[in-house]
Amino acid sequence: HGSEHSFPTRRSSDLFPSHDTNSLISRVKWLPTVGENLAHAGMGLLGEVYELEIYDGIKNYLEELGDVEFYLGHYKQSLGAYYTGEDFVPREEARAIEANPLNALKLHAATLHDFAKKIWIYQKPILGLPLTAHIIRTELCLHFLAENVKKTRQEVQQINQEKLTKRYPNGYSDKDAQER
Repeated sequence: HGSEHSFPTRRSSDLFPSHDTNSLISRVKWLPTVGENLAHAGMGLLGEVYELEIYDGIKNYLEELGDVEFYLGHYKQSLGAYYTGEDFVPREEARAIEANPLNALKLHAATLHDFAKKIWIYQKPILGLPLTAHIIRTELCLHFLAENVKKTRQEVQQINQEKLTKRYPNGYSDKDAQER
């Protein structure tokens, strides 16, 4: 249904007209539609969650956790105004996430990936999907995973930003990505 709330008809250039080289936006390969960008972010999110699960040492753990943060940021930016950031996690659910944040992260990342598929492939309208609820819970997982190694999410994000700035000093390019 081709309403204004159907993601495949919204162009990412409408949401993100400028590409500041110091932001996450410039480190992402933006695709023509929001649905495609959500699919890209959802695939990246799932892949990085798997890599986080098999990390080798604290440096690699922080790198993979940063990559998960990166793709979650991409997902949120792809949603644009549809992402409100407003939700409530009941105390018992928050405790369950804290007890096993990696398992909870796998669940919520897989759900976000599935929503991206529904939006992009099936052209399901965004309204009615509980995206914000799963994003907030994913963020809570990332909080506990960072806390497990005495870091904040902001510190993890900064480590990732520094890595990507070295890799893509002038912003993302296919050439740089293929040569790394």
